[in-house]
Amino acid sequence: MFLLCAPIAASENNLIKKTPDIQAGKYLFQAAGGCSCHTDTINNGGFLAGGRPIKTPFGIFYGTNITPDTETGIGNWNDEDFIRAMTQGISPEDVHYFPVFPYTSFQRIKRNDLLDLKAYLFSIPPIKQKNIPNELILPFGEQF
Repeated sequence: MFLLCAPIAASENNLIKKTPDIQAGKYLFQAAGGCSCHTDTINNGGFLAGGRPIKTPFGIFYGTNITPDTETGIGNWNDEDFIRAMTQGISPEDVHYFPVFPYTSFQRIKRNDLLDLKAYLFSIPPIKQKNIPNELILPFGEQF
């Protein structure tokens, strides 16, 4: 009887997974400010195709392409790539993002909510546009 009533350790990996909800992802996207850093509205850039300059005392950062384009955007990212980038600030290529991307703000968001956000991003039209390299002032331009 004890074995039937014994508590089991629950982790996000063994919880029931739901189908990602694009509309819920769109809501989260809009609640987070619509990721305005990823659209270059100054130069009439494509929606979420990157290129927006963000001037800081450390240099200029450029928003990246987060459309589902498989060559220049995030179209090849799997769920784990997306979760890791959003919560740890590490790209699928193991490159650490600069804190200009507020990944620490996403660390407590539930996995399913982040997957809803990913589903929304993957539902928008892909735009093929290469990312612009950041223009940082030394020593900040060095990435270890």
